[in-house]
Amino acid sequence: MSRAGAIIQKLGGTRALAAVLRLPVSTVQSWKSCGVIPARQQEAVLEAAARIKVPLEPAEFFDPGAVKRASGRAA
Repeated sequence: MSRAGAIIQKLGGTRALAAVLRLPVSTVQSWKSCGVIPARQQEAVLEAAARIKVPLEPAEFFDPGAVKRASGRAA
């Protein structure tokens, strides 16, 4: 499961997160499908998690392996 999918599931699923964020379900579904929550939406997702009392850390949006892979290519 992608990072986005895991976060969405943790926050109650596509419909639940869309409702909390007041976004169309299709928007949250597209995040799940592509596997990424856009950077411009991440703060809102963190705030929504806090409102519904679900622990969520900023690091959960990132794949730590991606940083290592990217820095390995640049070397």
